[in-house]
Amino acid sequence: MVAIRASRFAKFLEAFSQFSEEVLLEPEDEWLTVRAIDGTHTVAAFGKLKLEESLYDKFGLNLRHALRFLKRIQGEVQLSIEGTKLVIEGHGFSLKIDTIDPASFKLYSEPNFKFDLDAEVEIALLADVLKKLKRVDVIEFIADRNNGLRLEAVTETSKFSQWLGTPTLYGQAQEVRVRFGTHFLSQVIRALEILSRPPNATFTTIELKTNYPGRFILTDEDLRFRAYIAPRVD
Repeated sequence: MVAIRASRFAKFLEAFSQFSEEVLLEPEDEWLTVRAIDGTHTVAAFGKLKLEESLYDKFGLNLRHALRFLKRIQGEVQLSIEGTKLVIEGHGFSLKIDTIDPASFKLYSEPNFKFDLDAEVEIALLADVLKKLKRVDVIEFIADRNNGLRLEAVTETSKFSQWLGTPTLYGQAQEVRVRFGTHFLSQVIRALEILSRPPNATFTTIELKTNYPGRFILTDEDLRFRAYIAPRVD
C-alpha cells in the first residue's frame, strides 16, 4: 500500500481531467506518472506525483468517476491495486474504484523542442487575463529583448495588451510571436490553477518559439507538470 493525501491526489487527477476523461497512470520508482491529450490533439499534458513508496501496477482511470469519490475524502489514504480495482483506504472506510485495462491506452511520447525563450509568469495573473478574454478566440504571446513578454488580443471594441514579465531569449532570437486558441489556453491555465500551491508553486515557466507549440511548466516539491499547446496558424 502507498500513503498519500487524498486532496493532493484528487487535485493531480483533476488537473488532467481538463484534457481527457480517461488516463493511464504508470508507476516510475516513487513517482506516479500520467499523460493526457485532448480530443483534438491540440493540448498534451504530462505529469508525475511523488509517492512515499512505489506503487507497482499501472492502471487506467475514468477521472470523472474517480473524482466523484476522491473529492469527498479528507486526510491521508492508502492506495493499492487489487485485480481490476483501485483500493482507497482511510480511517474507518475502504473504497474500491473500477480501473481500465492499461492495454486499451495508446501510448505517445513527450515532444522534444528547442525553445527560443522562457519566462516565469504568475499563474494568478494568467488566470485573471483569461477570464477577461473568454469571448476572444485567439491570444498572441509576443516577446522581444526591449519590451519583454506580453499577451495581446483583439476584442470587439479594442486591442488588449498585458505585460507578463522579462523573458530570457536564447541564441539569435530577437522576437518571438505565437498564437494560441483561447479555449485550449484556458484549459492549461485552469490545470495550473488547480495544481498551484501557495506560497511554493504559484508561477509557471512558459517556453515559446515562433509558430511552435508552447510549453507550460509547474514544478513543486512533490509534483511535475508540463502542458504543450499547438499554435494557431491561420
